[in-house]
Amino acid sequence: MKLSSSPFVRHETNLTIEKVERPAIQTLVTEYQGSLPFPGDNFIPDLLSGSDLFRIQSPDLLPAGFFAIQDRNSLTALYLRGAFRHLEREMFEEILTRFSIQRGFIRTFDHHSLPLFLEYQRKCEPQAYQFQLDPATVRPLPRPDIRLKLADRSDLPFLEQMSFLPNSAGYVRRQEAWIARDDSGQSVGIGIIQPHQSFDRYMDIGMFTCPSVRRQGIGRTILLQLIQLVLQSGRIPVAGCYYQNHLSRRTLESAGMTCVGAIFRFYFKRPAESPDRR
Repeated sequence: MKLSSSPFVRHETNLTIEKVERPAIQTLVTEYQGSLPFPGDNFIPDLLSGSDLFRIQSPDLLPAGFFAIQDRNSLTALYLRGAFRHLEREMFEEILTRFSIQRGFIRTFDHHSLPLFLEYQRKCEPQAYQFQLDPATVRPLPRPDIRLKLADRSDLPFLEQMSFLPNSAGYVRRQEAWIARDDSGQSVGIGIIQPHQSFDRYMDIGMFTCPSVRRQGIGRTILLQLIQLVLQSGRIPVAGCYYQNHLSRRTLESAGMTCVGAIFRFYFKRPAESPDRR
């Protein structure tokens, strides 16, 4: 007998799927986030906020878990509670076939779903690095002449000229953008501090250095000052950068941010036959 190379086993489950709004599964989302050893930055939570959400229920209507789909074909989260985790493979297959899922995003520290993504993938591409502060690291400012100020509306022309933020006015309104200036008053960079969407005790930080003044220690100085602002608020800084941005990774690490994981984009295999289960 020739064994199939397809990972699909097509087992059925008696779990049901229902599309819901975020409040209906917030407890499950909180459980899922709390099961991770590290929160990561806001990349996955941002995807989750823009996704359609589905509750997984047992035959007696107990909440068994949830999953999220963005743009009708991207899986952005999958979580099953412990009592139902033995059905994770069957539910994963159900989601892939029923919703024609083509790709998914997952963090390397999501130990529940990562093995499934690996087994069913036909292609895998790195998306972003994830960083958390090494608390044992204390580093001096390489450019003590650089100071941060909270951005206001007068800074919008500079922010928009740099094209770093997708909605500069929104960042200014929420008081999430900072302007880095040197002793002469010239704006030389941008800092970002955002509340983490999943955990109150974390803050997501980021920075941008004007191209004309790069490789002068300004980026590291901005990050070190952002880190201090976060720590002074009693929170923990986290960060992320795209995997191709090696200079950004080097700058983050030089400021004491340690790479503790990554986000990958997976493209999934399809079963030989996909009967309609809608």
